[in-house]
Amino acid sequence: MESLDPSNLVPSVTYWDEIRDMMFAFGDSIRPKRETAEILEELVLEQMREILFRAQEVAERRTNSQIGLEELLFLQRRQPVKIQRLLKYLSVRDTAATFQALSGDNVSAECKRVKKCKDFLRRIDTDGSLIKAASEELQDEVRMERLRRMDRLSRDLDERKYAEFSRARQVSFLGAKMNKNMTRFHDWLLSDTQTWFHMTVDKVALEIFAYFAYETVGHLVEMALIVRKEAEHTWDPVLKIMGPKAVNPQFPMVQLKQAGDLNKGKALPEASTPANGEGDNSPLRQRLKSGGGSNEPENMIQGALEPDHVREAYRRLNQRPSLFAWFRQVDARHQTAESRTPILVL
Repeated sequence: MESLDPSNLVPSVTYWDEIRDMMFAFGDSIRPKRETAEILEELVLEQMREILFRAQEVAERRTNSQIGLEELLFLQRRQPVKIQRLLKYLSVRDTAATFQALSGDNVSAECKRVKKCKDFLRRIDTDGSLIKAASEELQDEVRMERLRRMDRLSRDLDERKYAEFSRARQVSFLGAKMNKNMTRFHDWLLSDTQTWFHMTVDKVALEIFAYFAYETVGHLVEMALIVRKEAEHTWDPVLKIMGPKAVNPQFPMVQLKQAGDLNKGKALPEASTPANGEGDNSPLRQRLKSGGGSNEPENMIQGALEPDHVREAYRRLNQRPSLFAWFRQVDARHQTAESRTPILVL
């Protein structure tokens, strides 16, 4: 019998179409490339696995057998602005759950999440920054810049294109039918983790993992757009021969293509066929069927992001420069901590 090449095997659960919709919502072309979405999914899954591993360590210290809301908040404690962003997301989800369950008696369980978050943050706060985050007193420049960019993207769209852009912004890893898609996301997150993961993840933590995955896609796409913009312009020749200020030797440099070579002789990508067979109603497939992409504003007809752009964006986001890092003597424990994969949302 002919042996199968593992590199050609399609995973049982993928989010290629959903990630392509997210890329469009974050500013990529109206028809993102499938190979770029595949690279993004691999990087996002790697980030989620690292968060899962660290959350398991925190749960073990607390003698818990389940990863919940408090373990993830503890991992994010050094980023008050990102905690504030997470609390806003949970508040919106709680409000939606309240309206959906007005006729029943199961409202209180969903609406206590934000209160539980604030109570836990008050217990672990040492300098007052987490209390400010719980009170939404911090300035979130990243979120405001993202909203301004999306406003610029949608300003020149006609009615039909704006409807497609709005549908793409609503796409997430859990979708509108959260209870139905929770199992799919659980299988995607915990696939191939049987050798080292021996806990369970509760429903609230799974929802936060889906939020983390969405934010990671946003971080990577936004940086990849900057990389593409730099590759399309001719900069100062002196700057080209200057070395970078910070280098991560564990991640290689990526050679970017010139702007004129990005779309030469390349056909527009087709939508992938998802494993669960729900791709016909996705915003991406609706755009492909309607022939979208002919009358977009200039910021949407530049060429779609290439895998090289995403790899270079990931390399830049992984750079963690430190003063005298090359000369500092560290013990084995510090080396282990430094060699870990940096988490974009923590």
